[in-house]
Amino acid sequence: MLRATFQLAAGLGPTRERNLWAAGFRDWNDLKHTHPLPGVPERLAGDLRAAARDADIEFQRRDLGLLRADGPHLLFAGRNLHHFPSLVPPDALLITFNGLSFDVPVLRRAFPDWVAPVAHVDLRHIWARLGHHGGLKALERKVGVGRPEHLRALDGSAAAAMWRHARHGDLHALRLLGEYNLYDTINLRTLASLAWNRLISEHGFDDEPLPVSYRGDVLYDVSKLLMAL
Repeated sequence: MLRATFQLAAGLGPTRERNLWAAGFRDWNDLKHTHPLPGVPERLAGDLRAAARDADIEFQRRDLGLLRADGPHLLFAGRNLHHFPSLVPPDALLITFNGLSFDVPVLRRAFPDWVAPVAHVDLRHIWARLGHHGGLKALERKVGVGRPEHLRALDGSAAAAMWRHARHGDLHALRLLGEYNLYDTINLRTLASLAWNRLISEHGFDDEPLPVSYRGDVLYDVSKLLMAL
């Protein structure tokens, strides 16, 4: 599906990209054989073809960021939060929910020298394309992505209260806060896979669907991190 991405040149946004898909364009190579491109001004078409050539070279070199393979990390202020920039380098693939509006600006203020990854998938906007316009918890319920029963009623205000208790030495509150945040993060992997599978199905791409990871895959990592607090 990466090769079917046409938002490679300034001025070519999601509407023109969808128009190219509707006209049968499925690969960067398709851009070479059609003049003019439907719905794309000639100057912009030239920029797109040049960007697609560059992208194809990088793709063939496999110059892509790496997904961390060492499991989830739990970071707290005053403990190990300073490790964040090294764990999310500029060549990482960043996946968030509403991160463009919230997480990334907050992190930039907290870490002025941190360079945010260029490869950023904000699932809030991906799922909006698929018809969901609510928050993360509502999306989890809608698509059947679960979390433990004792976490389901918790929200952002509860997380703030847990942090206040944790700062006064309440280990239970610290572990509950850690578990809450871990599931916010872990469930993004499942939601990203589900979104990919729905997008390729809707648009008729030939890419293989991704396996969908559920809660059982990460139980050990979560327990290990929480007991280490």
